[in-house]
Amino acid sequence: MIIPGSYSSGFAPRDFRPLYPELWRGCVGAWCPSLGPTGATLRDWSGYGSHGTLTNTTLSTAWGLINGAYAVSLDGSNDQIIMGDLLTLEPVKHVSVCCWTTPSTASQSTDATIVAKEYSNPRGAPWVGYKLGLNASPNARYKFEFSAGGSIRSVTGGTIIAAGTTVFVVGTYDGVNGRIYINGKQENSGAFTGDLTYSN
Repeated sequence: MIIPGSYSSGFAPRDFRPLYPELWRGCVGAWCPSLGPTGATLRDWSGYGSHGTLTNTTLSTAWGLINGAYAVSLDGSNDQIIMGDLLTLEPVKHVSVCCWTTPSTASQSTDATIVAKEYSNPRGAPWVGYKLGLNASPNARYKFEFSAGGSIRSVTGGTIIAAGTTVFVVGTYDGVNGRIYINGKQENSGAFTGDLTYSN
């Protein structure tokens, strides 16, 4: 049985009694729109206070219900949530990034980033950090993709995502391999290299 995230079900450890304490070990960011609208701020419940700021959207269109739970809706163009810097992530060899997401369209000509911590070196060095998103190729049909590490490698899931389908997607990097999971099933893995380091 899945228990919806709520304060009474012990989602947030603000009262020091989370329902599943093991899920909070090592957590450096936890944003949960289903706890309800919080204006232009998306609260971080990890304890680090890296609250997100809704940008390029209006509150009336940003917050809504999907399958009976509150969610943040972004237009896929310029809407975004700026999380700020998670200084605790500099540098690391392991990371897991996960989210519930419901793409409003199954195809688009460009990729769509969902969660990322990345930067590009102006001298042309490779990207470092991580990115979990939707890959528009081939044939402009969305598949989930996870990228990480100093040499930036990517793994792409095999499932083509139908519009309006809510899925749980996870990307992991253990310092050696990157993996992508969709709804609890590993769909792909590949050799990655390099620590995740950031300079801005």
